[in-house]
Amino acid sequence: MTAVDQALGVLPAVVAGAGPDAGGAAPAASNGNTSGNRDVDAHAPSAAAVAATPTTSAASDASAAAKGELLSAVFDVLDRDGLAYCVLHGYEQYPHRVTSDVDILVPREMLPRRLGELLRANEGKLGARVVQWFNDRAHFIVLARTGADKSVPPVLLQLHVSTDYDVHNRLVYSGNEILTTRRPGPGGRTGRRR
Repeated sequence: MTAVDQALGVLPAVVAGAGPDAGGAAPAASNGNTSGNRDVDAHAPSAAAVAATPTTSAASDASAAAKGELLSAVFDVLDRDGLAYCVLHGYEQYPHRVTSDVDILVPREMLPRRLGELLRANEGKLGARVVQWFNDRAHFIVLARTGADKSVPPVLLQLHVSTDYDVHNRLVYSGNEILTTRRPGPGGRTGRRR
């Protein structure tokens, strides 16, 4: 059973990898992935399909903007629930443009149960669902938003959620230290240290 499964007490159609709190190796994936390090939702596009998607400047800009819309919805859900969070970097462009994963710091007690429950309960508001979740020192979560047109690739937003700020396995700041000194970033979101 994965960390998310244990936290939520159900067998969700999400992905989770093995980790110290996951109780062992991940089950074989329904899409044939037997690497043991992650399990991918059968409805999510394969890595090869995502890599094969043509990337033009206009398509790239549209994708970054679509990810920004989804990120804004995630922030709205966190704000509505009163959960403290801090975007560690890249916030200057958010939520208008998201070109990579989003590094977010949250209180330790949020992971994995509370955040998993919150994302699942708000799938309708987000217009997206968790399709991948694994714990590799930090929680790597992928949300997918699909539209009515199945020929258009889904919007995939990658969240890298941690409870402390470390660099090369060295603690730089404790999560509590950052969360108590955070301040609103551009657009009024709480995203950076003082």
